[in-house]
Amino acid sequence: MQNLRAHAFHAVLICLVLSMTGCRTYGTVYELFAKPLNHSSRIQSKADSTRVAVKARDCHNEIVQHFTTGGPAIPGACSPSVGSAVGVGSIVSESVLSQIGVGSDAIDSESNRVGTRTSIELAVVDAAFLALTQNVVVRRDANFIPGTSEILSTPVQVQTALDPAIQDSGFLFGQRGEAAALSDFDSQLQISSIWGRNETIQNNRFLSGGILPGDALVEETAQFTTSLDKNLRSGARASVFHTWDYDASNRDDLLYSSVYRGTLGAVIRQPLLAGAGRNYTDVAGPPGDLLRGVTGVSQGILIAKNESLMAQFELQGGATRLLHDVESAYWDLSSAMLDVEVVAKAVSQISQYRSAVEARKLAGADRQADDLLQLEAYCLEIESLAEQSEYEVEQANQRLARLLGFSPDDAPWLVPNEIPSNTRINCDSESMLADALSLRSEIAIQRLRVRNVDHQIRAAQSLLLPQLDAIARYQVNGFGDKLATETVPGPDSSIQSAYGNLFQGDHTGWQLGFQFSHNIGRRLERTRIRNLRLQGQKERVLLHEQTNEVEHELLAAIQSLENSFRLLTLSSKRMDLLQRRFDASLSRYEAGDEAADIVQLAEARVALVHQQIDHHDRQASYAQAISRLNYVSGRTLREYRVATITADSKVTLANR
Repeated sequence: MQNLRAHAFHAVLICLVLSMTGCRTYGTVYELFAKPLNHSSRIQSKADSTRVAVKARDCHNEIVQHFTTGGPAIPGACSPSVGSAVGVGSIVSESVLSQIGVGSDAIDSESNRVGTRTSIELAVVDAAFLALTQNVVVRRDANFIPGTSEILSTPVQVQTALDPAIQDSGFLFGQRGEAAALSDFDSQLQISSIWGRNETIQNNRFLSGGILPGDALVEETAQFTTSLDKNLRSGARASVFHTWDYDASNRDDLLYSSVYRGTLGAVIRQPLLAGAGRNYTDVAGPPGDLLRGVTGVSQGILIAKNESLMAQFELQGGATRLLHDVESAYWDLSSAMLDVEVVAKAVSQISQYRSAVEARKLAGADRQADDLLQLEAYCLEIESLAEQSEYEVEQANQRLARLLGFSPDDAPWLVPNEIPSNTRINCDSESMLADALSLRSEIAIQRLRVRNVDHQIRAAQSLLLPQLDAIARYQVNGFGDKLATETVPGPDSSIQSAYGNLFQGDHTGWQLGFQFSHNIGRRLERTRIRNLRLQGQKERVLLHEQTNEVEHELLAAIQSLENSFRLLTLSSKRMDLLQRRFDASLSRYEAGDEAADIVQLAEARVALVHQQIDHHDRQASYAQAISRLNYVSGRTLREYRVATITADSKVTLANR
């Protein structure tokens, strides 16, 4: 529990240091929760550490709930500050730290300056936290080589944290999100009102309804139409309608010079064979919206959901690769800094040995000229190692800072405070293979592709059936002199008010029947099914090959891990031998043994330095082999307790 509190404090502390130095952090889909660290906490009281742990847990729950559900801005102390139009900003602000009891004194004790750059100590889990919270773009370590950056060459193909939201809000053909697919079933309200007047000269009194020849027949008309249409998930299309037709005329043979005729009714058209049922509409969309040979059978809600899931899995896979690259760069930086330390110590010692030889030469000792030349060569060799190690530290620091999302202007000097472990890892290949097949995003995406094709085949088979629709219509008719008026008793009281007559329901109408159509030959439908079956066969072959590929990758990762451990063990043994050799030579030299050769002492020290550098490389290689094994087995996100998306579209938090 104490380690958990230490990690929570350290994570928020790093974020505050970054905000004080001008660095911005970006919220992404994934958030770290907690992992024990190997360094001590700077929190002094138990009450402070309790507040930090509770606050970190609350922040984690709010952030995961927000980014995995696409909800509004996170309320409370953990909400991102407004940074741009997409709402990205610093997740942990200074106000948050003040609420959990972390002040500027703690910051001063945790950071220092290296030249003009801020130096920050961080564990590997802190690096992972920063990579996931500061990056909107999913970076790749392989793109660090000049000329290979996807961000510069092919920015359209670069993964970002916005991709799932872009897919979910898609509206174009082939890129529709769930909301766009559901819009096919939105109700459509249509209202129209058209007025008209027409005056015509009459030539026949009998045919004009009493208008004298030469006089004008005046007609005024109006049509009021209101309808509410909706596509149903069963494939039916239902409509409720209400209409009024107004006619006014100066003819003498009419009961009323102006009348209203109206209807209130409903109509439904339900497919019974082709395009019937939710098994079709959830995959292809409403039958009436299917364009022949263009949209196919992939515009439904189920396909849109699977496409959104695939976008989330792709981002999850990108986050996994990012964490793998961050671990690799972190251990390279840790190894390079250890190299700098041992080389700097060796430079000092070799310089002392050279000074001693120079003193002996001045005293007139024999053979000191040859010894001095040899020591000069050792000094140059060690200085070359120092230059190389310092260059590697700069490169590794830049690599890691880039992966963590820092810009070149505000990147701090990163100092790893963890060294790779020498503990042997026992591999359960069967368990790892099971995890890889269930956790790898590539496998999950391919399974969804297979599932999509299977759904489309079933929908396409429905279109092989004839088009047989059941049609039903019922309406109530109304008639009246006025649209709505108070009825006056009399022989025409039932038709004085059009609405009154309509609501009496005495005059009704209905239609009931079937409509049948069939395309002889069904060539398009059969071609579509054949094409989809071929696609399904291809997707299954790829899924099978992906399974084999993952198994090969896992086997290679296990072999690499075992080989790295063996090399690390041999390197450790050789380093112990060279250390004992150097210690023995140094003891004889310091004891004043005349037989002690200072050149041999320097040679032993140089050999030890080379072996120490090799040992650091072996340690980093072993740590990277462990990281590679976690990546291949799909356990990387789970190792960092990152919320993940499963095949049933649920957000899960791995337990440790």
